[in-house]
Amino acid sequence: RTTGHFSIFAAAALPAFLARRRALVDRYFQRLATVPACVLPPRPAGPDDGFSWNMFCVLLPLDRLSIDRKGVREALHARGVGTGISYEALHLTTLGRRCGGREGQFPAAERIARETLTLPLFTAMADGDVDQALDSLRERLAAFDTVNRPAGPADHLVIDYVPLSAD
Repeated sequence: RTTGHFSIFAAAALPAFLARRRALVDRYFQRLATVPACVLPPRPAGPDDGFSWNMFCVLLPLDRLSIDRKGVREALHARGVGTGISYEALHLTTLGRRCGGREGQFPAAERIARETLTLPLFTAMADGDVDQALDSLRERLAAFDTVNRPAGPADHLVIDYVPLSAD
């Protein structure tokens, strides 16, 4: 009965697993001070706040970008950063449409479904993987920002970024 042994092992490993996820989430918040017009998840209240951090999502500022979410995902993928789409507007799914769902019916749900991007978050990630994901996101959003277009080269970085200290 390997299932019982695996369950005991998994239960014993859970605190370390959750601690690693928390450390990665903390790094996301430390390295990503602000992204203009992006909405970040609520910041962790502390190690006992009850969140398992199974994903790290942001809402993209699509209204100010000359690129859509698919384009952002493709640009990040080209830089070796995998992303996901974790939410959809239920009323616009096949079943939802069969039950009378239509565009414009729930605009907030539609916006969340359209703009949410799930960034990489898994316990085997190195801190440098978080850095790569954030650097790539910051560069791509800056390159396609139609509101805060810098006066210099097209890929000039305009997002507030707080580097971690070396220690």
